[in-house]
Amino acid sequence: MYDFKPLLRQLNLPDVKFHSLRHLFNKMILDAGMPIREAMQILGHSDPKITVSIYDRLSPGRLVEVSRDIKFFNTLELRKKLGKNKA
Repeated sequence: MYDFKPLLRQLNLPDVKFHSLRHLFNKMILDAGMPIREAMQILGHSDPKITVSIYDRLSPGRLVEVSRDIKFFNTLELRKKLGKNKA
């Protein structure tokens, strides 16, 4: 871990704290759809509330995906398929 900062400089990467890698990893697994309970076990948290409060925030990329999903579910064609079109 003591070689972390020189390694970042050598690879011309941003200066971040080693602990930031933990946050990044866990953000990525949650964005990929891993259930909170599984992520909680990986992180060693005793309560899922801790995992949710720290890590379960949607990234900008995930927000775009969710937005697309919402638009898809609101389309007229899908409502027709589901028999919910009153127009």
